[in-house]
Amino acid sequence: MKKRWVGMLLALSMALTMMATVTACAFTDVNEDLWCEQEILDLTEAGVIGGYEDGTYRPYNTLSCGAALKLVLLAAGYPEQEPTAAGALGGYYDYALQKGFIDEGEITSLKADASRLLVARLTARALKLPELDIESPYADTNDGYAKALYTTGIMQGKEVFGVRKLCAADSIKRGEMAAVVWRIMNTEWKDISREATGLIAFQGKWYDIVEELPKNPYNEESFFHDEYGYRRSVDGNSRVGIDVSSYQQDIDWEAVAASGVEFAIIRAAYRGYGSGALVEDGYFHQNMQGALDAGLDVGVYIFSQAITEAEAIEEAEMVLDMVQSYPLTLPIVFDWEKVSSSSARTNKISGEMLTACANAFCDRVEQEGYLSAVYFYQQIGYALYDLVGICDRSWWLADYNAVPAFYYGGYELWQYTSSGTVPGIKGNVDMNVQFLQEVK
Repeated sequence: MKKRWVGMLLALSMALTMMATVTACAFTDVNEDLWCEQEILDLTEAGVIGGYEDGTYRPYNTLSCGAALKLVLLAAGYPEQEPTAAGALGGYYDYALQKGFIDEGEITSLKADASRLLVARLTARALKLPELDIESPYADTNDGYAKALYTTGIMQGKEVFGVRKLCAADSIKRGEMAAVVWRIMNTEWKDISREATGLIAFQGKWYDIVEELPKNPYNEESFFHDEYGYRRSVDGNSRVGIDVSSYQQDIDWEAVAASGVEFAIIRAAYRGYGSGALVEDGYFHQNMQGALDAGLDVGVYIFSQAITEAEAIEEAEMVLDMVQSYPLTLPIVFDWEKVSSSSARTNKISGEMLTACANAFCDRVEQEGYLSAVYFYQQIGYALYDLVGICDRSWWLADYNAVPAFYYGGYELWQYTSSGTVPGIKGNVDMNVQFLQEVK
């Protein structure tokens, strides 16, 4: 059993009951005939829940709204809350209301029995699941949050005379709540079925699946580490490369090439996120000549902070001027990234404008006969870019996982880590796989 018990264990231990805790798995009313026996025993053994002084657990007793709030929030990883004037559980009510996990007036009394629908809605919101507009699996509710929670397996209702119901208005029982808590803590609910929802989950947000785009074709069997420790595709249809800038300072390019690296993408320039000024990378020419002399294929990139098409074209013109004397065999890349500053000039850029900037940059580069590409990481790919709008461009995906986790495929370059080690380079360096159309 995969356990995700963390520091919430002691806080959870009093949430199901205000009576004395029985910590041994010796409840007189919990046995192998009880459908939720294993969940209750697991949670009891871990110190998450307890029973009554008489040695019972009373799985068919109801549970209050306040206790349900506390259990769901702590199981989902939210912090403990202090008591308020409303009582020991008032802090959990205030927290859930502030976070939008419950609506104003949805709970009128923390001491009232919690309904199964309330628990379903609260759990789905606490796990940041979407309100789904799909056919309901339940005969008695079309609630979008209940449907989302169903797809995770955390709460799937009951079969009543051959008909699946949530039994939405029924009070949730202590045994049922134990099962919900166990599943929250043991279910990989972030991997909610994309096909079932028509949505992609990423960093607590949900994005529509774009059917026109190719799907990610890779799995854990798709890659291996070569004798240098670099990642390659098992079909032999890939090359290993790095991308560098002034951060790596002086590089021994002969040592890099001797280690099995086959290409390098080198930063030409960057635009300041505050001033908007364009600045040439101080190591650009040194890196270009060194990589070429070592026999590596090269491409270049600019760290863009363009907020208009005119600025993107300005960036392209600068790079074109810088690469005139170098034989490029890899693309000139538009690398636009968000920065963590409240004063960044790019903070309010729209996805439509960013897509237009990328296309303007690539169009200008291609007019001069060079290859172009667009670099992005998952969050920008999902949340900002109109991927259909740049689907005819070459993509360079940054995705720091053992296997690309991005839902879509079609990228020609994969930056798989920012902490690679390569002979000839001091410190960490970005590592990349290039996917080839044919083995070279």
